[in-house]
Amino acid sequence: MTSEPCPEWAEARRRFADCLRSQGWPEAIQWVGAGDVQRVSPSEIVVYLRADDDGTAEAERLFERGRRAGLGVMLDAVCTWGDVTCATVSSPRDEREGELERCPPAGLKLSVAVPRLAGTARWPAC
Repeated sequence: MTSEPCPEWAEARRRFADCLRSQGWPEAIQWVGAGDVQRVSPSEIVVYLRADDDGTAEAERLFERGRRAGLGVMLDAVCTWGDVTCATVSSPRDEREGELERCPPAGLKLSVAVPRLAGTARWPAC
C-alpha cells in the first residue's frame, strides 16, 4: 500500500472537516480518547467528555506522535452529540496492525462510522 505522506495537523484537520461535510456530519469536533468511547449496544454509544476542554491539544499531541512514528495516523468520527462530531485520533502500533486497520503507512486515514449514531454524553466522576 502506498500513500502520500501524512500532512501537518492543520491540513489533516481541514481534510477531516471536508470529509465530515461530504458525509453530512457536523464539522465542529469534540476530540475524545478511544477509552472515552463505550459502545453499549449496536445502536448506542456513550462518550465521556471533559466539560472544559474540546480535546484539541491532546488530539494534536497524539497525531504528532503517530506522524513521527511513521506508521500512519487515523482520524475517526465515532458518533455525533447534538451538532458536534465526536472523533478520535489513533495510530497503528506496528506495520501488521496498520495493514489490518487499512491505514496507509506514514499516511492519513479519515473515516466516519456507518451508520451514524447520536452518542450520549457523560462526564467522568472525578
